[in-house]
Amino acid sequence: LPLLQTKDVGEELPYAGRTRAALPEISALRFEAHAGDVFDVACSQVSNKFGTCGADMRVKIWSMDGASIYTLVGHNSGVNCIDFDSTFEHAVSGSADKSMNIWSLNTGRSLHKLTGHGDKIHASYFSVDGRKIYSSSQDRTIKVWDVKRGYFETSFMCFSTALDLVSCADSFSFLSAHFDKTVKAWDIRSPTKKPAIEIPTNHTAPINAICINERGHVLTSSKDNTLRILDFRSQDVVNVIQHEDFRVGTLGCKPCFSPDGQYAACGGDSGTVFIWNCTTTQLEKKLTENGHMDSVTACSWSCAGEELVTVGKDKNVVVWRR
Repeated sequence: LPLLQTKDVGEELPYAGRTRAALPEISALRFEAHAGDVFDVACSQVSNKFGTCGADMRVKIWSMDGASIYTLVGHNSGVNCIDFDSTFEHAVSGSADKSMNIWSLNTGRSLHKLTGHGDKIHASYFSVDGRKIYSSSQDRTIKVWDVKRGYFETSFMCFSTALDLVSCADSFSFLSAHFDKTVKAWDIRSPTKKPAIEIPTNHTAPINAICINERGHVLTSSKDNTLRILDFRSQDVVNVIQHEDFRVGTLGCKPCFSPDGQYAACGGDSGTVFIWNCTTTQLEKKLTENGHMDSVTACSWSCAGEELVTVGKDKNVVVWRR
């Protein structure tokens, strides 16, 4: 897997032209985005737009100044996850109604309704080339879908529920984070339909979220109130990130890397957003003023590195800037 070709956390960035992320300091914008808990947020990789989804069964697309672009309606229960393809032409949402929708971001309409899971959807993500979608469910399966046709392609059985997924750079592999505290790497071309790699993370509670940066470093978040940075080359934990004031809420929180991989952000049950230095594991910022009034459920950094967008159980979106 290409994921194995990573650099140490403290090494220079292996890619040119990536803007250094700004360390957020203030709440530049806060507004009520949904009629209930907001479960997820995703920033576009190519524009100043982002999407949210929540318990009100809605998916919403916003510009970074808070202007509403689309409200997407097509689920019969809370929407747990949202992701965009790399061109920002399509979005995918996964719901507790056991289905996913592929949305056109040109028209705001559903292109395909994906059904086949036997329980609520935990995660749904595009492959890097945008041709496939990977999804995980409480039914303990991970499924692969064809985006253009909206067809199911293959399925992987898991002994432990995959609570989150993330795509790898080659468009044929992905990672899964599991209730049994492990991270697994999969190749959809494998005839065995078994994980290519399985790494114990030393978490002491289920891993509720996972993300990856451009250096191939993997960030996990667990209900044991820690984040961990994994290196698949050594199949080991590189850094443990924690703070005495950091506690995840009942829903957990999806963390994120800054675009340059320098920082990791995650929200706590008090509404505070924590930002750590990935190399030193030192806490750089605690964002509280004019922020969330309840648990933070997800974080996403803008592609330019200038804004950090967070959502929470207080129904709000907060856009943080320097």
